[in-house]
Amino acid sequence: MLSPALFTPQAWQDALEIVVYIGTDNPEAASRFVPALEATCTQLVALPDMGSVRTFWRKAQVQGVVAG
Repeated sequence: MLSPALFTPQAWQDALEIVVYIGTDNPEAASRFVPALEATCTQLVALPDMGSVRTFWRKAQVQGVVAG
């Protein structure tokens, strides 16, 4: 189960807002999102360097992970 202790306060709030947003249009998809997020977080804890680094707008580098 997701725990606020695993996230920064902003990241936790963002996750909650994403679930609400998805659930407004498709509650079933929202219910699938939470386990997918949990699985991805578990993977990132085990392998924090997984994924690939992407550069957007020639400034920020973002590490992405394909989930599900």
